Amino acid sequence: MTPQIRQKVKAEIKEILIHRADIKKTITYGELCNKIGSYQLSPDDDDLHQLLGEISKASRKAGKGLLSVFVVNKFSKMPGDGFFRLARDLGYSVDDYESFFNNHINSVHRNYKDPGILTV
Repeated sequence: MTPQIRQKVKAEIKEILIHRADIKKTITYGELCNKIGSYQLSPDDDDLHQLLGEISKASRKAGKGLLSVFVVNKFSKMPGDGFFRLARDLGYSVDDYESFFNNHINSVHRNYKDPGILTV
């Protein structure tokens, strides 16, 4: 993958995940790969996992949490082990995967939720 394609794919993934965070709906690794139009990736592709890590690091740096929390395994309905390793590496306390996942998905959703138009 060229650096230009990598940036394009990363931007595409980020846009998809921000939308998912806004509507608070997870997406499987396979579904995410199928939505990427600029490059073909598979759910177990190292490039995909590296890009998800980069996106989450940038999202955390912006104070919004790990955006890749919305990408889940189709069977377990939870992020993969790499997500939880990254969370630990970034200083999060991850003693209970399910609890961390549920709390973090709510937090990231709040941070990316579109407030919409207030009506009276």
